[in-house]
Parts: sequence; C-alpha cells; structure tokens
Amino acid sequence: MEETSTSSYTRVPTGPRPPDRPRSRANLDKRPALVSTSAQVEMPGAATSRTASPPPARVEEILQAAAGVFRERGYHGGTLEEVGAQLGITRAALYYYFRNKQAVLRELLTRAMRVGVTELDAAMAASDDPEERLVIAITKLIELIARERDIFTIYFQENEEVMSAAGEEARELEQEYARRFTSLVADALAARGVEGVDPGVVARGILGMCNWTYRWLHPDGPLTASEVARQWSAVFGFHPR
Repeated sequence: MEETSTSSYTRVPTGPRPPDRPRSRANLDKRPALVSTSAQVEMPGAATSRTASPPPARVEEILQAAAGVFRERGYHGGTLEEVGAQLGITRAALYYYFRNKQAVLRELLTRAMRVGVTELDAAMAASDDPEERLVIAITKLIELIARERDIFTIYFQENEEVMSAAGEEARELEQEYARRFTSLVADALAARGVEGVDPGVVARGILGMCNWTYRWLHPDGPLTASEVARQWSAVFGFHPR
C-alpha cells in the first residue's frame, strides 16, 4: 500500500525481480479470488451507462491469469494473447469480459485496494486497544500482500506507471488506506504517550517494511504474517495488552 508522510517521499526500492515459481492452470484455479465476483464488468463497445455480468468464474480465471502474466512479463510486456493462451481462449474472446488490457489492470488494482481498506476497517473495529489495532492492521496487510503476491509485485515494481493507468477509484482507495493507517499509528503513539513524533513518518516506515515482504515472505514459509507483525511491532515499541 502507499507509504505516507506529510512531506514528499521516495518509495522503497524494489531491485531486481525475484525468481518466479512455475505457473500452471492448476495453480491458477487454486488461488482465492480477491473479492466477491459480483462486480459488473463493462462490455466492449457498450454505452458507458450500461453494464453486463459475464460468468463470474471466468472473470476470476482471467484476472488470476493476467496477474501472473503481468508479474512475469511486466504490465507493458504482458499481453492479452498470453493471458488467453493460459486459459485456452483467444484475445477476441477476452474482449467479451474486458475491453482492453488497461481494464484488466484497473479491475485487479481496484479490487486489491478495496480489500486492503476493508481489512483495515476490520482491524480498527477489532479492539479497543490502539496498539492492538495497529498490530492487527500490520498483520492483515502482510497477509494480503503474501496472498496476492502477483498483483502487489506489479504494484510495487511498476507503481507510477500502473497507478496512472489504474483509474480514479484505485488511486482514491490507495490514498484512503494511507490516511487510515496513519490514523492508527497516531492513536498508538498517543496511547504510549509519545510526543514530538510525526505519525506520517512512522507510518511510512512501517508500510515500507510491510511492502517489502512481497520479496521474501511466502504463505508456506516458516514465518507467519502474525509472527512478523509482532516482531516488528516490538521494534517500534508497540505492546498490545
């Protein structure tokens, strides 16, 4: 998610892309959907006020395949032909579901940002202890990045380009996440009686650490998101009751 501060900042450097695991159709089918598949997708060539509801399962297959292709080839390097090849359908058939590659990217990023904000809201409502709420929020963010590593790899490595193409809703959700996360940090600092510290700077540091986990933390690895969150929270001096 976006790192925030009251001043301008530089995003965490990403370095070379990590090696990818072999992908297969079977692997795609096992991955959970980002969110409910009830969202409507605009039909190509239709008026902007009209929407249609293609088969949800096929929409999810396309999004999962596209996330993998974009991660491996980059957003600009990946093509809809490659997405279709993974699913055994033609590029023309993909246009029934999405009008172009940018529409696929927009849906992927908007869904990811929407899930992030929803999970952040859940963290804010989960406890009356400000420090516990922050630890829960950190845990949920790390879990989301690990769970949807393909799309977050694109987001972190090609951020400026993909966010410029992502659409207004995704950008607004990105900014909203940063605002709410900073508010959680401010509450946790206040609960500890910390003064003279900019919550935006602290939030930026925590988010940078969370964001970098896309390079090394895997769902089937030896560490869980909760364990990582607890250790980092201790470093920052947050100790939930």
